[in-house]
Amino acid sequence: MRAQQRAWRTWQMLSLMPVLWAQILPVMKLFLMKILQVLRTLLLTPVGTHLTNESVCEIMQSCFRICFEMRLSELLRKSAEHTLVDMVQLLFTRLPQFKEEPKSYVEPT
Repeated sequence: MRAQQRAWRTWQMLSLMPVLWAQILPVMKLFLMKILQVLRTLLLTPVGTHLTNESVCEIMQSCFRICFEMRLSELLRKSAEHTLVDMVQLLFTRLPQFKEEPKSYVEPT
């Protein structure tokens, strides 16, 4: 009897999944749009100059993921694309400010 009840509950949950996704998806899109705005603001403000290379790379990778996620709306993907354009333009304008790290030509042992 318990196995039948579990199977019935599982079936009920699976039958509700499209309804749940339909309710969750708009919230997720809004959340991702806000995340894009935060990442853009973080990188484009003066605070962005204090970010590490790894942090900047992670921010840009996050934007790329949104850009190429075909399940997301066109508007969200285009927003991610425009955010990336802004970030790349900013990084190229900051190139003269970057300090070149000394390179060691000695092979590690």
